[in-house]
Amino acid sequence: LFSVLGSNSFEYRIKSDGTTLGTKPTIEIVATSDTITVAESGKIFVSQPVSAVTLTLPDAAVGLNYTFVLSDTTQVWVNPQDGDLISSYSAGDRVGSPSSAASGDTVIIFAIDSTRWHSIEVQGDWVDAN
Repeated sequence: LFSVLGSNSFEYRIKSDGTTLGTKPTIEIVATSDTITVAESGKIFVSQPVSAVTLTLPDAAVGLNYTFVLSDTTQVWVNPQDGDLISSYSAGDRVGSPSSAASGDTVIIFAIDSTRWHSIEVQGDWVDAN
């Protein structure tokens, strides 16, 4: 049994006879602000910051997707590129965890075209902010 990390941020588990046992997404622990890349699509970002952080999305492109999970109550902001939208918010607005956030709050964001992101799964409190 061995694993291979694919370019889609998934780990593929493969038996010695070449059959695939399945996949599991890559998880990244986030402690500081970061710019997310296209190559990280499919990744789960788990926040463990000591102070508020901003995670900047790449330009929207159909199919890109990211999951953000809070591990504590520290604020996390997910910021699109200028001109891109998250759901029905105004261009350039970001989505984030408010001061009432709780461990386990989660948002999954998918790009549905070249300028729009859509939050398809929201658990807990996530708010629109400029």
